[in-house]
Amino acid sequence: MPAAPVKIPGYEFLHQLGSGGMSTVWLAVQESLQRKIAIKVMKRAHEASSDDVRQFEKRFLLEGRTMAKLPHRNIVAVYDIVSTDEVSYIAMEYLEGGTLSERMHDGLALADAISVVVQIGGALDYAHNQGIIHRDLKPANIMFRDAATPVLTDFGIARQQDAQATRLTQTGMLVGTPNYMSPEQISGGELDGRSDLYSLGIMFYELLNGNTPFNGDTPIAVMMAHLTQPVPPLEGEFGHFQPILDRMLAKNRDDRYANLREFVTSLKERVVGSDTLLTRLKIDPSITASEQLRQLGFSASGQTGRVSRNLSALSNSQPLPRPQQGVRKSGAAPVPPAARPAASRKEPARRAPPPGPQRPRWPWIALASVGVLLLVAIGLWRWQGAGGLSAESRELVSLQVKEAQRLAEQHKLVSPSGDNAYELLQKVLQKDAENAEALALLERIATALREDAEAAFAKGDLQAAQDKAEQGLFVRRDDGPLLELKARIDSAKEAIQRGKQLEQLLAGADAALKQQRNFGPDGVYALLQRAHELVPQDAAVAKRLSAFIDAQLAPARAALQANDAARAQDLLAALKADLGKETVYVQLVTQVDSTRKQSDLARQIAQLLQRGRDQIAAGRLAEPTAENAYETLDQLRQLAADDSGTRAFAAELTLALVADGRKALANAPQRALERAELALRVQPDRAEASALKSEVEQRLGQRLADIARALSAAKQALVEQRFLAPSENNARAALDAVLRLDPDNTEARQLTADLPKRIVESATQRAAQGDTATAISLVRAARDAYPQEASLTALATRLDAQAGAEQKTLQARSARERIAAAIAVTPANPNQLRAAGKDIESLLTTDPRDVEAAALRKRLADTLDAALRGSTDVVAFDAYFATAKDLDALLRNEPGQAGLQRDAAGLRQKLIDAEQARLAAMQGELLLNAQPWAKIESVLDGNRKSIPLPAESSTPLALTLPAGSYVITFRHPQANKPVTVIAKVEAKTRAVANAAFPTITAEDYFSRAGW
Repeated sequence: MPAAPVKIPGYEFLHQLGSGGMSTVWLAVQESLQRKIAIKVMKRAHEASSDDVRQFEKRFLLEGRTMAKLPHRNIVAVYDIVSTDEVSYIAMEYLEGGTLSERMHDGLALADAISVVVQIGGALDYAHNQGIIHRDLKPANIMFRDAATPVLTDFGIARQQDAQATRLTQTGMLVGTPNYMSPEQISGGELDGRSDLYSLGIMFYELLNGNTPFNGDTPIAVMMAHLTQPVPPLEGEFGHFQPILDRMLAKNRDDRYANLREFVTSLKERVVGSDTLLTRLKIDPSITASEQLRQLGFSASGQTGRVSRNLSALSNSQPLPRPQQGVRKSGAAPVPPAARPAASRKEPARRAPPPGPQRPRWPWIALASVGVLLLVAIGLWRWQGAGGLSAESRELVSLQVKEAQRLAEQHKLVSPSGDNAYELLQKVLQKDAENAEALALLERIATALREDAEAAFAKGDLQAAQDKAEQGLFVRRDDGPLLELKARIDSAKEAIQRGKQLEQLLAGADAALKQQRNFGPDGVYALLQRAHELVPQDAAVAKRLSAFIDAQLAPARAALQANDAARAQDLLAALKADLGKETVYVQLVTQVDSTRKQSDLARQIAQLLQRGRDQIAAGRLAEPTAENAYETLDQLRQLAADDSGTRAFAAELTLALVADGRKALANAPQRALERAELALRVQPDRAEASALKSEVEQRLGQRLADIARALSAAKQALVEQRFLAPSENNARAALDAVLRLDPDNTEARQLTADLPKRIVESATQRAAQGDTATAISLVRAARDAYPQEASLTALATRLDAQAGAEQKTLQARSARERIAAAIAVTPANPNQLRAAGKDIESLLTTDPRDVEAAALRKRLADTLDAALRGSTDVVAFDAYFATAKDLDALLRNEPGQAGLQRDAAGLRQKLIDAEQARLAAMQGELLLNAQPWAKIESVLDGNRKSIPLPAESSTPLALTLPAGSYVITFRHPQANKPVTVIAKVEAKTRAVANAAFPTITAEDYFSRAGW
């Protein structure tokens, strides 16, 4: 055994349990209590004064303090935390039951898996409520105190959710285990309890399926899977849990459960709602539903996380091994009741009085009423047997059901508070959770509320309809007709709201039109576009937007009709930034471009035809280079091969070539053959050219004919600018063929010598026409062929510079288009405006005289100014103002910016005042009371969203809430189930909601009250 690191008074070290990079865990005996404990001792091998050691010691001690702040049954207990000059250590509970990883290796019963997840969920929920996030949840960090109690350990990288908490982890450091990390943890985002919820979902999936859902060959691959891959489906018999896991493992944390309590509730509902699942869990049908749920771990609550027992007691004690970790798919038959340990009947400890005055705060009249109820409850409690309700209790329940029926007949369904059928039925269900009459009456109440909501909706009273529908859904959460009605009510209210917004937008558009403010964030186009997006099916709005766009495009259309395509193009260019995405704009631009191209093409064809005919008249049929009719025909064919003028010119050139060949036949037969070859290339089926070719070949003989053909092919390649490519079909190859046949051929030698010059001329011409890439490719090939040619080297340098300049121009144009598009977005997007500003800065840094960039800068300033002054809430204002501050250096010299900075504080305060006034006009007060007392477990609004509660949420409690309906859940630690009450809050009024727990003893009540 390694020697103990240091002698610690009061502890006897037994042996080492494990060792890490900076600490060692020992099994020791605490001599004063003679109990085994685990001591985690920090290593001090490094220089004690080093920053790294001091930083680790802070984290080491923080881990101990974090666990010490969490007195929970399912969180490892800390007994002592000490730091001296000699040693720093944490003394904690010694857990002998092994890790969850080890149990998973042997396979777990499904019931055991659920029990682990529920209990650890309760531990995490408790930690989160204390402001602590674990951040490294995994099976290896869960150990067992005994067969049924999992314990959460290793808070080494836990973080407090407190803005004042010291950040001891290095900024940007990725902490956690990749297989169990949440997407926001991987991407370095802010974390809250939903990150631990995600990790618990990974572990739950692994318990069910035998492996984690997202895997890869490397940690990076695993993390990318978390970010991008969907949750793999579970195997058939575990499909019951797929919706829960899909929500736990949602990529966006807002799509997950809001907290661990909500998850456990959802899991419980899933278990309770599935007979098939209950059967697979091997629950003993002879025990009550409540006991069954407790055996699954759902009884965990409060600071102790108390669990009656684990369901594994009902399953085979020797779990079946699996090739992979996870839950075994089938368990043995339930263990007979006699073999099971009896549940503990130890009375819970009395609860200490809440902070504040020790006397009850409710009126004495209410207290007297409570006393009467308590006396009845005490009598019932004394006579109630272990096997069910006593006769007196049954009689009381029957009377309460009848009273609830009477109240329902009077239509006192959920209000007024304290005198309605729903609240009375809650008392009944406290005593008798399965009372058939009470449950049936609840169904009738939900139906009556739905009918009331339908009637109010038919009358057009949407607020009353919404109140009744929400109340009905509080009573019966999954009522299909009520959900459908609620959706119709919400849709109708949204339609009214859209109508109001539409009126404002159209009125703004009318005002902007009078001020001739067509574009910009508060211009006619932006307002009409927002109106159209708001009501896309409204034909009148669509027609008005279309008419405005047509009016803006009318001048360009008129110019096009007047055959002034250039003016039309200029007018459209001025509208591109604002209307560039409109279909009619794109169509008109296409039409103008087509018209202009056709006009330009006709002009070019006419010019080339005239030039070609002049060349034929001058006898420049195929020479000199770049100034002959043959090359002109090639240009014509590239522009318009099927044009009648091009075909006619080809016929003229063919006849001219044949005639010239006839003239040369007597004295220069090789020239005659060349002319015949060229004529046949112009018009392959021309009989005159074929006849001339045959006649010349007979006269010349084979060798001379081959020379003439090779020379003709070389000239053809030169005309078509096939200087060096393609291989074996280019000018250089053809000239080499001529010289092989006739080494002294003067014309071939001259053409070969002129070839680099021709390449330079061709590349220069292509670059001038904008085809720089082709020019560069041509020059590079030529330099390989003629490495000593200085003109090619110089041209390559110029072309590279030109390509770089063109690339910069292209990038600048793309940036301007991107900037214009970002500025034109309605409503203005702060992030896009910020990005546009950075692009403008880049453009002006490159070219401070960039006129277009300066104009875009002004548009950006105007857009930000309008967005800030037009903001309707503080959040939007702050987002725009933050963007304006980020871009201050860019925009400070723009007109209006100084005034905007000066007015900003006042504008923001006006928004704050308006929002506060609006909220005050909508809010009322809700006073919550309970008899004898209770904790407020939750307050849900009409959309079943949880309302934040204060840290001390014991009754009586006053809340300020927006007008609407709410369902309040009261819980007492000694009650079997919570009590829910429905309340309606009206603006500027006080509403009261009361709850009663008839099963609570008088002794507990008076203890709580401080008597």
